[in-house]
Amino acid sequence: MKKVLQKQRLQSIRIDTIHQNKEILCGNLHLKVKEKYKSLLTIIIPRHIDRVNKIKNDLERLNLKIVLSSTLDRLNSNTDILLVDSYGEALKFYNISKCVFMGKSLVKSLIKDSGQNPIEPARLGCKIFHGPYVSNFAETYDYLYKLGITKEIKDSNELSLAINEEFKENKPKNQEIETKLSYERRKFDESDSLIKTSTNRLTEIEKNLPNNNSNLENLKLQKSFSDSQLLYFKDEIRKLREIEKSFDERTKNLRIQKNEALRKQSQVITQKNDVDKKIEKLTNKITTEKLSVGEFESQSANGDEKLKSNQEKLNAIVQSLETLERQKLKLERIIQNHRLSVSEIR
Repeated sequence: MKKVLQKQRLQSIRIDTIHQNKEILCGNLHLKVKEKYKSLLTIIIPRHIDRVNKIKNDLERLNLKIVLSSTLDRLNSNTDILLVDSYGEALKFYNISKCVFMGKSLVKSLIKDSGQNPIEPARLGCKIFHGPYVSNFAETYDYLYKLGITKEIKDSNELSLAINEEFKENKPKNQEIETKLSYERRKFDESDSLIKTSTNRLTEIEKNLPNNNSNLENLKLQKSFSDSQLLYFKDEIRKLREIEKSFDERTKNLRIQKNEALRKQSQVITQKNDVDKKIEKLTNKITTEKLSVGEFESQSANGDEKLKSNQEKLNAIVQSLETLERQKLKLERIIQNHRLSVSEIR
């Protein structure tokens, strides 16, 4: 079959597993591309073979010439559509197609169960086009896209433009795709070799695992001991910090007490200075009074009464002086006590 097609065709498209009511879209697509590529043959594989006759009738209304795969001997250069009417022949049609459109990928209602497996057409060197809905094989499409094998399209207009671009190169078959897949196969073999090496290494590690487990247990015991020591030291540090905080509080209180003692000492010194001044004033007054008494005694021997009066005054002043002397002694003892208190605080 491939030799027959190669004699009569330069370009061929396969449209795979189309759903109901999409046949007209395929027919219109064929007409658009055929405007530029007259020798175009489109191969359509319906999802349900029992609809072949209806599909054939619908496409013939577009003035397209249809040949069924079961009557392949009728195929000629005027054939537009090769309509597959049997199961199990997908691979041989992939093998004669340059481009393949994977069905079940333009229907949004099938978004959760969308897309067909692109591995076989990719392996046989086909350029693959598909719609945006390929959830069943999303990772496979992503991988093939990175290799430049697949291309996503949104509608039939975009598909016709993409096919025209692909046909511009006029290659009988996309050998580049097969080369890329061969390269990826070599990479896979290299990865497989690496996996075997890693497996052997893992086996060796598993053999040494008992010893490693024993070492691990020892390390765990050491870690447990270290953790307990760490907790002990942390607790000791916490206690020391509490003691330090207590000392800080006591130091603060002692400083307050010291400042208060210094303040009181300053007050007592001030009071003592005031007493000293009063004593000095009284002493001067006594001296003046004594001088006055002497003068009275020398001036008049008969001034006994005046002398007696002055003597009484003098006695009163002496008593006041003695009282002040006692206050002075009392204040000096207070000052001495405060000095001792300050000295102890320091």
